Amino acid sequence: MHHNRSGREGARGVRWPLRLLFASGIILAAGRAQAADWDGFRGGLAATLTFGSHSDTHTGLPPGPASNGDYTIQHGTSGWQAGAVGGYFWQRGLLVGGFEGDIQFGNTGGSETITGVAHRDGSGGSADNFLAIREHTDTLIDLRGVAGVAASRHFMPYVTAGWMYLHGHYEGQFHDATPNDFIVRDGAGRGGWTIGAGLACRLNSIWVLKGEYLYYDVGHLATTSRAIGGLQSRFDFGGTGSLMRLALTVRFP
Repeated sequence: MHHNRSGREGARGVRWPLRLLFASGIILAAGRAQAADWDGFRGGLAATLTFGSHSDTHTGLPPGPASNGDYTIQHGTSGWQAGAVGGYFWQRGLLVGGFEGDIQFGNTGGSETITGVAHRDGSGGSADNFLAIREHTDTLIDLRGVAGVAASRHFMPYVTAGWMYLHGHYEGQFHDATPNDFIVRDGAGRGGWTIGAGLACRLNSIWVLKGEYLYYDVGHLATTSRAIGGLQSRFDFGGTGSLMRLALTVRFP
């Protein structure tokens, strides 16, 4: 009886470490399986809707009361972009990090016109005078870092930030009833920063659908018209905006 009791206790003593080892193996395997959910290279297609507003300014040159008046125009921006997205991601426990880039082409922009503009001292005003702004963005490129949390095998909320580049065409016109037209036209690229957040949804072992919001600021673009009668117009185009992006990516082996 004494030996049987010792044998049973010894067996139980052996089974507990075995159970712990077995449980640890399951946890480790699950951790490895989870770690593989978001790891690897991904690439695919993206579509973007842009929206928001910003301010452009007009300044009369040279400084003085007879120069063209100073005005600020607040106008909206909207449109679409479409193109490719790709990046690499790695997972450590619940934390996911990576880098991602997009290149897209499309038609984004806005315009605004105000009437009755005058010289800085108020002279020369007329209902036929106007100040017009037109903007058009054709190319969008961004490179961003991504940090997320694997909330489950299927969903990952994340934040993102990095560099953004926009190329576009910009026009400004100050018209007075003299008639004189102070006009600028410029095609230029501008680089700056972007920050945002999103949610990635893992559809299966290779496909991921994500939606994200980004705010960006690519700085100002200033350009000056040719001189007419010793006067000029300086246009300063703002560079802020927002976008919503939807992307479908596939995991590469």
